[in-house]
Amino acid sequence: VLREEGPLALYAGLLTTLAGVLPFNALKLAAYDRLRTKAATLQDPARNGRPDLDATSVPVPLVAAIGAASGCFAATSCFPIEVVRRRQMAGEFVGLGPLSAVVAIARTEGARALTQGVGLNCVKVAMSNSLGFVFYELAMDVLRVNGRQPPWARSDRFPLPSLLGLKPAVSGE
Repeated sequence: VLREEGPLALYAGLLTTLAGVLPFNALKLAAYDRLRTKAATLQDPARNGRPDLDATSVPVPLVAAIGAASGCFAATSCFPIEVVRRRQMAGEFVGLGPLSAVVAIARTEGARALTQGVGLNCVKVAMSNSLGFVFYELAMDVLRVNGRQPPWARSDRFPLPSLLGLKPAVSGE
């Protein structure tokens, strides 16, 4: 590729990739933050509207569901650009920018072509985002960010320490 097309050929499709990745991550993180804030408020109503709401730990199954929902929302919103990116990787619409390629696909194949495969993509995105956000929240707990407690310090929700004969951590450590 380098000899035949030059060094700029290595960056072909970069604009389309960025046009999809940046809004996807912005939407995903914004949706996650909004849903997590609502869940934390329901979890600890005394902190409603206070800036220390991040100190509230949200249960793992709820974090997984929120992560999956926010990922699906973002993936569905950005899926037309994902279709263009994949097609450009396959050699179609090579000279066109992302918006021009979306318009070309909609004109030649119909707008429905821009959403074909969105369901399967949501399954993939939901699984990866739910795991990613679960590990993120667990890391925040383990590192005691904003005064959170790690799961083993919350003996009422995490019985492993008692099973191992360990004492739960005393708050104020």
